[in-house]
Amino acid sequence: ARTYVNRGSAYGRLGQPREAVDDLNKAILLEPNQHPPNASRAMAYTALGDEIHAAEDFEIGVALGINSAALQQEMDRLRSQ
Repeated sequence: ARTYVNRGSAYGRLGQPREAVDDLNKAILLEPNQHPPNASRAMAYTALGDEIHAAEDFEIGVALGINSAALQQEMDRLRSQ
């Protein structure tokens, strides 16, 4: 799962959000209770303009233990729309 997370995150940084989502989906299937892939996938969904799925993943990430002010801000921004 870690390989998919790393590659998915790299795709995100390279501006390839669709590829990022594909790899992060695989990581989540392998280890559904890990928060890094959900947070990264949320950012990829945001880049794709898919704010509904992004908000869902942000909420999952927080529920799984992500403690990030930036993540909370992005989640709040999506909720207010």
